Amino acid sequence: MELLSGQKALCFERPQYSKHLVSYLASAIKENRLHEIIDGKMLTEDNKMEIKEVARIAVECTRLMGEERPKMKEVAAELEGLRVTKDKHKWSDQYPEETEQLVGVQIISAQGGCTTDYDSITNVATLHIEAGR
Repeated sequence: MELLSGQKALCFERPQYSKHLVSYLASAIKENRLHEIIDGKMLTEDNKMEIKEVARIAVECTRLMGEERPKMKEVAAELEGLRVTKDKHKWSDQYPEETEQLVGVQIISAQGGCTTDYDSITNVATLHIEAGR
């Protein structure tokens, strides 16, 4: 949250209800004013959706009740999904003709297996994460 906002976790200069960055960010998301909190160096027209999702995930990870927080493999899968989606769109926007030609071509994973869609990539990422625990 500190990286997204460029602000300290605790700030007495903010209003009473938002001295803690966690509550400040959560209320900004709920009130659709996240753009007011995110560091201007981070937020661009191209990454608004990704920044909003990362902020939402950060708020979920800081819930008071541990059992209400997402598991780290869920967080990693969501973040990987954002990265894959962003990379896909960035490349396909620059090279639309190549994107059309590559539809259906298999992508070789780091482990040597092949994958062709988002679900497969998520499964591979999940396997790597689970193996590390």
